[in-house]
Amino acid sequence: MESNHYDLVIVGGGASGLSLLLGLYPYLESGYIKSVLLIEKDQETKPLPGRSIALNQNTLNYFKGFNFGINNEQLNALNYLASNLKPIKNILVKNKGYSQSLLLEANQHHQDQFGGVIDLHILQEDLTNLAKILQQNLPAAKIDIWLGHQVCQTKINYQNKTRELLIKNEQQEFTVTTNLAVIANGAKFINGLERYNTTLKQVEHQQYGIIADVELSAPLNDLAIEYFTPHGPVAFLPKSDYQFCIVWCTNQQQNEQAILDNSIVINNLNEILEQIGDRELDNSVNRKFYHDQKLKLELPYPGHNNGNKYYIKSYSKMTSFPLNAQLQTKLNDVNLVYIGNAAHTLHPVSGQGFNLGLLSITSLLQAIANTQKLDNEQSFAQQANLIAQEYAHLHAPIANEVFNRTNLLATEFSERATFGKLIPNLGLYHLINYPFLQDLIVSPSLGYVNTNQLSLAYKILHYLQAI
Repeated sequence: MESNHYDLVIVGGGASGLSLLLGLYPYLESGYIKSVLLIEKDQETKPLPGRSIALNQNTLNYFKGFNFGINNEQLNALNYLASNLKPIKNILVKNKGYSQSLLLEANQHHQDQFGGVIDLHILQEDLTNLAKILQQNLPAAKIDIWLGHQVCQTKINYQNKTRELLIKNEQQEFTVTTNLAVIANGAKFINGLERYNTTLKQVEHQQYGIIADVELSAPLNDLAIEYFTPHGPVAFLPKSDYQFCIVWCTNQQQNEQAILDNSIVINNLNEILEQIGDRELDNSVNRKFYHDQKLKLELPYPGHNNGNKYYIKSYSKMTSFPLNAQLQTKLNDVNLVYIGNAAHTLHPVSGQGFNLGLLSITSLLQAIANTQKLDNEQSFAQQANLIAQEYAHLHAPIANEVFNRTNLLATEFSERATFGKLIPNLGLYHLINYPFLQDLIVSPSLGYVNTNQLSLAYKILHYLQAI
């Protein structure tokens, strides 16, 4: 294959890369960006039980903002995703060993929902279909999507002011040049990005995450649950009225035992449901009943339910992985930027991983808009490095704030907490008894980020940790 040139190349065709491609629609339509290539090393997305993600309100608004004309009809990206999204209307927060619980209800905070849950592979399939519609709508633009291709090396061509990408597939290797390479994933495996590791900030949380899909004996509708244990948080994310994706964060010893015997996980989850209690769960359930279709899970659970209304009846295969966080402190290089997982990965305690990736996309799109306004006579090729610098300027404070806040929560709601259970219990007490304080967690959960400074509560915790 002969050498090709693109204005912009997206490396990583997962949910982040595809979301960026949709966001480029107005610039492709106007002709400011004339060509874009999306590269993904996998040929297809494979379903993985428990691999569901929560999209916060800010992320949903991003997709809501894109309308595509097809067959003389307007298609909204969020409406296209909606059939596979399970809304989160209520969130129940409880700390083990503390009698009171915090119930957050979306309608009490002037919201229809806090967000929605979707299988990652379904999200990627839907976004791929939307990308194909984008291609059909813009025949004048060069929009290519290459699956089964991998970027293995990159270097800067200073003479042409472009970046060269060496790409391989099963048959051959060839070179593509671009004015701006957007690395959404896999930066550690690309030769020529050695500086990436030197500016990468990493935090090991000494925890493992176990994920699976489970089916309950009674419906919890649109309720999400966050339960804090000494070893780490446990999250129940609704996939249907009866079914949930679970994320169980625990230590290495329990993780090793649980992988050998999955019933350890189910026993722990059933104990959590029992400790919360039928009455509290009944009071937390959103009353509108949707009768969502249940998925077929392979492994029925024969355990005794002790007469409780809510318990796990069956579950899927489980997957385990270490919970390490990383933040790229230098988000741009010559003709290159990092977004999504290449820019940052987070502990799942607040469910902000993909949502922060989406914020990196909105920062990049804002950088394009800002730079174009400075001089609308210049081409994208001429402004590519200014865009990269503006992106880093816009997104660095956002990434730092979310990264630091998430790491703080992961530490303080675990056995490594500064003052044991004191701070989590005090925090829950004040959030329960002083509802006006709930915005401290509601606003970030919706995706709104204060980039000026951490809130007073987080500042106090930082100070106490330093003593």
